[in-house]
Amino acid sequence: MLKKNKLGLEELKLSKSLHNAMQDAGLAQSREIQVKTISRIVGGQSFVAIAPSESGKTTAYILGTLMRFKYSLDEAPKVLILVKDQERGNQVIELFKTLAKNRGLRITGLFGTGGMENEISELMEGIDVVVATPSRARAVYLKLGLNMNRLQTFIIDDADELIAAGQQLPINELARSAGKCQYLVFTSVLTRKLSEQISSFLEDPTLIEVKEELNRDVALNNIQVFEALNFQTKINLLHYFLKEDSFSNKVVLYVNSRISARNLYKEVQHLNTVIFRPIDFHQQEIEELEIFNEVEELNILIVAHESNPDYTILENLPSIHLEILDRPDVMSSILTLKEVPVNIQLYISDAELIHFKRLENTIGKKFEFLEVPDSLKSISNKSKKSINKNETEDSAFHKKKESNSKTFNYGIGDKRKMNKKKKYG
Repeated sequence: MLKKNKLGLEELKLSKSLHNAMQDAGLAQSREIQVKTISRIVGGQSFVAIAPSESGKTTAYILGTLMRFKYSLDEAPKVLILVKDQERGNQVIELFKTLAKNRGLRITGLFGTGGMENEISELMEGIDVVVATPSRARAVYLKLGLNMNRLQTFIIDDADELIAAGQQLPINELARSAGKCQYLVFTSVLTRKLSEQISSFLEDPTLIEVKEELNRDVALNNIQVFEALNFQTKINLLHYFLKEDSFSNKVVLYVNSRISARNLYKEVQHLNTVIFRPIDFHQQEIEELEIFNEVEELNILIVAHESNPDYTILENLPSIHLEILDRPDVMSSILTLKEVPVNIQLYISDAELIHFKRLENTIGKKFEFLEVPDSLKSISNKSKKSINKNETEDSAFHKKKESNSKTFNYGIGDKRKMNKKKKYG
């Protein structure tokens, strides 16, 4: 299980009011991630913090923000926090209010549920902290309702989940618009895609990591885990092991969707392959999993979890999971030893690292990734392309003249005053 390292509140060197607020909230002990980050937040340092779920990351950045925050009556917000959804945003706002107590903190949420005009009007009245989903914050910003000129701290909460949800564009635009301020990124796992996202607005950030201590004694099957950059690498790895006779005469290949199963079938159909309840009628199929065991001529069975809602598995056969479920309870059951140990391989992509971390926490055991031979690694065409940003010849777009470059973002209040002056002189 995940060991939660706890220390006394005195380790955090909180002000008396925050110390009392923590105790009143039932948070009488500090956590390792809080000890490692709060002083850095107060000092204005930007960093990326990596720590497991429920390790105290949210409390860390709220305490650090409150200790660093200097109250004023400015209209523009000082802190922007990006969250994955309204439910998560409301949790952050509630904890802010609990720990800030009677400080007069002005905080609001932008989630796209109250109407754009109402949200902009509230921002114009003056706000200290904005908690928002990236897409909504971007939409309000583009309407000149979110003034980021005086932003002191830009926080990304659960960054791995935001990137997995495809929020790269709004995050990137908002981060670049924030300019020179403190950037804090909190995540449970640092994926390649997240690293690329962070590097677009934060160069060589400090990494602060709190590692899980997983030490549960559990009986598992013979498991091998490989990190595969993309689906083609998974296919290459699959062919490699099938060719090397690493499995017996029969093996089960698991994927999540019926479309993935259809695509996988095209790669191995020549190897006496059948597919369980396929999406295409012309593919060799079976309607009952046990039939695969009964027919000796069949070597490979492809099962999509989408076609198998009960998650029934053939426990006596080796298997390769080319995609893993975002259901750690189900995956944990699949990997747990039943009677006779079987060989199981997991191919984990960058996007699946979040699900894999949850699986490790559920099982209570940390797995080591095995090396994928370089000859099997596939680089997508998108990764191969490089764009020379300094090359402008024969280009449809050219760099703006310095005199035309925008260096200041006007708030909606300023914009209205300018339009009024222009209209009436």
